[in-house]
Amino acid sequence: MAGDWIKMRVDLQTHPKVFSMVSALKADRLRVVGALHATWCVFDTHSVDGVLTGYSLKVLDGVLGWSGFSAAMVAVDWLVECEGGGLAMPSFDTHNGKSAKRRANDSERKRASRKSDSVRVGIGQLADKVRTNCAEKRDQRREEKKREEKSFTASTLNSSLGLQIEGVQERTGLSGNAVRVALIPTNKLENDDTTAEVKSRLTSE
Repeated sequence: MAGDWIKMRVDLQTHPKVFSMVSALKADRLRVVGALHATWCVFDTHSVDGVLTGYSLKVLDGVLGWSGFSAAMVAVDWLVECEGGGLAMPSFDTHNGKSAKRRANDSERKRASRKSDSVRVGIGQLADKVRTNCAEKRDQRREEKKREEKSFTASTLNSSLGLQIEGVQERTGLSGNAVRVALIPTNKLENDDTTAEVKSRLTSE
């Protein structure tokens, strides 16, 4: 079932109380941790307030199969013998019971939500960066294409004009400047940016 679990500290195996129990029991540290887990599971299953009625140190030792373990827990204040009988676990609500599990679940949901939000923000920032880079490259290609078109048009015009001037000069004997004026309309020179270089040459001659 989904509710069949208990909280355990990740640093439990290095807790000072665990080492005290290891020394008292002359036992392996991980065996002590395993027995603690089994004890806390018994309390979580059969107690709602941290009090285990009908149990004694001897009974609990029998459940765990480890004589003296319950007394070692009492020595480090992880277990208490009740005066009227039974055993009690100090700070039971901190790690066990429905309220502790609810707090743990809420904490886990919040952690997962923060992680999910962080991932979404990261993906959004990456997408924005990609879109920006694509737009910059597109604008760069557009500018390069404009420069190439202007260069090609000017070069073609100059080449074509040069051939026409040579042909007219051969037939008429006019100067190159006169032929240029005759071949290029005034409105073309005024409005077309691609003939700027030609106009400059006309005025210089």
